[in-house]
Amino acid sequence: MSRPFERVETEHLKAEKGDYEHFMLKEIFEQPKIAKAVFQGRVDFTNLALNSAAFQDLRDVEIDRVKFIACGTSYHAGWAGTYAFRELAGMPATAEIASEFLNAPVRIDTKTLYVFVSQSGETADAIEPLKFIKAHGGKTFGIVNVVGSSISRLTDFGLFTRAGTEVGVASTKAFTAQLATVTLLALFYSIKRGEDFRKYRSTLEELSKLPDTMNKALAMNDGLAQVAEVFGKYPHIFFLGRGHMLPIAAEAALKFKEITYIHAHAMPLGELKHGTLALIDENCPSVIFLPDDSLYSQNLSSVAEIRARGGKVLAISSKAIGNADWNLVIPEIKGVSFGFAATIVGQLLAYHAAKSLGREIDRPRNLAKSVTVK
Repeated sequence: MSRPFERVETEHLKAEKGDYEHFMLKEIFEQPKIAKAVFQGRVDFTNLALNSAAFQDLRDVEIDRVKFIACGTSYHAGWAGTYAFRELAGMPATAEIASEFLNAPVRIDTKTLYVFVSQSGETADAIEPLKFIKAHGGKTFGIVNVVGSSISRLTDFGLFTRAGTEVGVASTKAFTAQLATVTLLALFYSIKRGEDFRKYRSTLEELSKLPDTMNKALAMNDGLAQVAEVFGKYPHIFFLGRGHMLPIAAEAALKFKEITYIHAHAMPLGELKHGTLALIDENCPSVIFLPDDSLYSQNLSSVAEIRARGGKVLAISSKAIGNADWNLVIPEIKGVSFGFAATIVGQLLAYHAAKSLGREIDRPRNLAKSVTVK
């Protein structure tokens, strides 16, 4: 069967490193610009309004819960989205790893919005569940970066993340673009369901300052190299957080293991004492995400618990933690913005540790940028 040819202009897809040593570092520093792109034309910060056509399409669709389906970094973005939906929209929300979705009997709920998050839009592990859900009458929403990709065409509704070409295999700017897009979707349902307008307004106010917030995190780049080199010498590292910091910790651990080849394990900070604390000693440090929020005192208690067992602690926080061995302080950042800033610090930590080890940062071994096979 013959198919018509379609001319695709590729000039805008060409990527250059410029003055950066690696594409990954360049893409980390592009994140403030990408945040602006995500919001452009979709958010009226002056009038606190969301204007995307995708939201207009959803206004008359009856939805009472959300399920994110994704893989790897995109799964972490969806996982973070569950916290945004529960807090902002008051909606039940869960996240599932796409490759596991069909490994048990599945009943499709017509009042659930199934949100597929993918950088390429061609993730094979996600496309099969997507086709299954559509065949059984489910409503689907795509959050992807590539126009015309399979997931963008198959889903009923969607938003593009506008992250641009990402060359580094270890995703950076695509992840924060996904986080921002997921947050906008949660804000839409916050308004649609008549939830607390004060939370809606304060979150939009934070997002309006997101490029500046990201720049504050990027300003820590030069000072990160020394502590990152130390972490590149450990064989095992824990990445720990509570609440909405847990998916951020998981993404930081993934970045670290992807490009340093060091075993990095993420888990809930409160779960550490239920067995895993047995692994804590001077040779197994912990990276802990400690925003100044309602969980702050619990987090401080966990730091003390780790230190009492001889463990070392790197605190990524909005203020210095007195009993931590190392502090990476992002000053005056609270709320949803802290997750974005902490993500960037985690990316830079992984980058500098990998660089100190002489790793191939942009193309780590055994990995592909787009996973199009099962």
